[in-house]
Amino acid sequence: MTQAVLQGVLYGHGHMGRLHAIKLKDRTDVALKVIDPELGMHAPESINPDFAIIATPTQSHAQIASPLLSAGVPCLVEKPLASSMTDASSLAFHNHLYVGHIERFNPVFLPVSDCKPEFIEAERLAPFSDGSLDIDVIADLMIHDLDVVLVQPGPIRTPIWDKAPDIEENPFLNTEYEIPLRK
Repeated sequence: MTQAVLQGVLYGHGHMGRLHAIKLKDRTDVALKVIDPELGMHAPESINPDFAIIATPTQSHAQIASPLLSAGVPCLVEKPLASSMTDASSLAFHNHLYVGHIERFNPVFLPVSDCKPEFIEAERLAPFSDGSLDIDVIADLMIHDLDVVLVQPGPIRTPIWDKAPDIEENPFLNTEYEIPLRK
């Protein structure tokens, strides 16, 4: 029996796009076409993919994903989903849309997946990366922390501390939120 080969298209060959390409390159059941005009990788005249991955700058997500989703093509769109609530809501209407929240599947969280925390503190220790200058730090990084919090069981009342180096007179913000978490 011959294995069917899925025809995939990857929009964007920056940091995240390269990671997706690496994961898919050795699969015998996937043929991947990479499109990134800035790198000279142009779209073919006609394209009819079985799936698409959108790993471009956030402002272009809705423009690229919307026609694909409307045509019934399953799409994985890197986070953040869109640069506006209007665009995000329009895309979220489609039931074959998937958003790249990879930290949710990070094996480091398995040992604590069943615990019911009373307090969660998130601090980013990695050096600055200029890979996502088109979005703010909340949409780029904090969204992962919030997603991990939201998949924890039970409600939690949590203070959120954030270094704000651009606010000289008060470099730390402390806001307390009641977050209704999944049960």
